[in-house]
Amino acid sequence: MTFRILRPEEAKKKTIANMKKFFLKKEIDEKRARVDRKLTQPIQKKINPEPVVIASEEIDMASKETEKPQCSENSIPKNQETLNLEFIEAVKKGEINEVEWLIDEVDVDAGDDRGWTAMMWAAARNKTEIAEILIEYGADVDARDKNSITALMVAAKHGHTNMVKILLEADADVEMMDKDNMTALMWAVKNRHSKTAELLRKSGLEE
Repeated sequence: MTFRILRPEEAKKKTIANMKKFFLKKEIDEKRARVDRKLTQPIQKKINPEPVVIASEEIDMASKETEKPQCSENSIPKNQETLNLEFIEAVKKGEINEVEWLIDEVDVDAGDDRGWTAMMWAAARNKTEIAEILIEYGADVDARDKNSITALMVAAKHGHTNMVKILLEADADVEMMDKDNMTALMWAVKNRHSKTAELLRKSGLEE
């Protein structure tokens, strides 16, 4: 993994993001605590068989919902797969707070039904800030989809020059080819994104 020294403005941005994440987590923890108190409160009430039975059933149901599903070593729990897909959706929509909240709970390199990772969607939608967060958390910038396309190719294809620069700084491989033997530079040239193509040329790859 490649580590970058953060610039002062980047460090400030990261500190603010971490503060937002802390307060968001605190708010959710408080909501969960209130729910737990509501579930346990009926047990403390006086003799009334009916309410006590109902409360016990509610508690049993709540405990069952929180149990982790059993799975084989090579399988992915359904709830984990759902979290991964919710994370990708948050990236697609540019919901930075949601991305920061979920990122510790997901596989950042998980793909959707077409094999696209969060990084690929960030590249396609030109979500540069989210791309930097993903890189910080170790996302694979050279991950491929079902057609061997990478995030760099996606960014180049759409002419997202700043995104291409971010990916190159994270050591994205400019020589990789998709199933049609197209490189990121070839995609930029094909779609007439001259600035993007020039940046890729300067990275050392010949057209």
